[in-house]
Amino acid sequence: MQYYAPEGDAPPGTQMTVTVIDLEHLRDDPAWVKCTFCNEVAKTRLDKGPSSTTLLAAIACCFAGVICSAIPFCFKYGYDVDHYCTKCSNRLTHRSYGDAKNQVLTPPVLQKVTVQTEGPAPAK
Repeated sequence: MQYYAPEGDAPPGTQMTVTVIDLEHLRDDPAWVKCTFCNEVAKTRLDKGPSSTTLLAAIACCFAGVICSAIPFCFKYGYDVDHYCTKCSNRLTHRSYGDAKNQVLTPPVLQKVTVQTEGPAPAK
């Protein structure tokens, strides 16, 4: 899919066409997506955080010396990756270290609930 970029992202007086990436195919870089929460086309914001693999690597390095235990955090080894919408700030995807696929997050679906009230029975 191709969309025109919002006015704030293109130089004044020009139009910029962007290619929108499916959420399942996002990798470790920001990309243009159609947000499933606000339905706007926006460039994602990345958040990379340490995973359990990072912590285990730090513990293993700790046995080699106290200074070495910081190495996995310095080189961002084994980090999880989250993509956020820059328009509504909702988290769109999460990929754990070592996983090939993104976990795509979707907005909660409103469920239709039937409520029965107390009162007299309807007349026949």
